[in-house]
Amino acid sequence: MLKSLRHATLLLALLFAVALNAHASTIILSGDVNVVTSLDGSFGDIVNPGNQLFFQNILGSGTRVVMHDRSAAPFSGALINTINTYYSGLSGVSSSALSGTVTSAALSGANLFISMLPATEFSPEELIALSSFGGDILFIGDSAEFPEYVADNARINAALSALGSSMSTLSVTFGRGGAVARGSQIAADPYTVGITSFRFSVPSEISVGRGKALFFGRGGEPFVGYEVVGVPEPASLLLIGLGLGGIYITRRKLLD
Repeated sequence: MLKSLRHATLLLALLFAVALNAHASTIILSGDVNVVTSLDGSFGDIVNPGNQLFFQNILGSGTRVVMHDRSAAPFSGALINTINTYYSGLSGVSSSALSGTVTSAALSGANLFISMLPATEFSPEELIALSSFGGDILFIGDSAEFPEYVADNARINAALSALGSSMSTLSVTFGRGGAVARGSQIAADPYTVGITSFRFSVPSEISVGRGKALFFGRGGEPFVGYEVVGVPEPASLLLIGLGLGGIYITRRKLLD
């Protein structure tokens, strides 16, 4: 009983810390790593101005990108280099890889944080740092057709949930080989301004929850979307606080 109470206390304490430190930010989710390869035509892909413009649009007027280097995928190093090289090639923008712990200090001055196929869970301390980041966050998963990436997608889903997002990657893939989204497959949005085509390949479908889908497969399957995650309402903080208080009283009665 006491062990269960300790676990519940830790969970509620994490939720309270995340909620207390949270800043409104935009979380973007992609179910396909191949949206990256069209930045430079790597891995036999074709350079596509629409993909390049999307990465510019999500950075907006920002000038610093932090790329999370914690993927075990064999191609991750090359794709991290692709993203860093692309952003660093833009006027006034710098991009660097972060292989260590995600901390507020490491994110200081950054406008965009990108995590692709994380090979380990985000720690409670890292989630607190991300919740207080204030910049935009891009999570990139990949096709659930490949078993080795299912766990990575699950880690992204866990982080999304902890950060208050209703989005998630699904265990559903669609398409075969490279494809291009055009016309009605591209939603009208500030993140898609100027984009007339967007390359992708065998993505995992995503659920946008309370967010908005940006790109769709031919059958209307969303695979890139975003959600603005705001500061929790005072009522949410009160409920978490009451939960912690209740656990404390229960634990005292058991020990007496």
